Amino acid sequence: MLPHRFGAVPTGEGPNMETVPPPQRPGDLGEVTPVVLPVAPASARLARQHIQSVTGRPEDGRIALIVTELVNNAVLHARSRPRLRAAVVDGVLTVEVFDDGPGLPVLRPLDDSPTVSGRGLALVDALATSWGVTPDPSGTGKTVWATIALD
Repeated sequence: MLPHRFGAVPTGEGPNMETVPPPQRPGDLGEVTPVVLPVAPASARLARQHIQSVTGRPEDGRIALIVTELVNNAVLHARSRPRLRAAVVDGVLTVEVFDDGPGLPVLRPLDDSPTVSGRGLALVDALATSWGVTPDPSGTGKTVWATIALD
């Protein structure tokens, strides 16, 4: 497990995997209707446009990177239609992306690996106020969430 600002984040799959529940939910997003996105590269752009409508602000690079990473992970790794929910409560944006894919995302350490991918969650970790993974109670899929304090 890698140390994390808000707990332990899985670094691989297996019986010792842990998830990081939201340390403090700024609001219950259960009442927010999810936006169902296609399994396509355009999903990230559509998600960013939706986030702009939720925040009422021009696109913010930090938020755009976080949203793009969460949605692209659902499209590329889970190969399922991402469901996006977002709300701003008390100056904090909460973004949730649900997918039907098995397994949980893995935060890999930044190292000298020659691979050209696999570092997106490190960006989320560096840019988000908090983030984590909540497995779906049905056993199928998960919600990857992030909170971002708005300036």
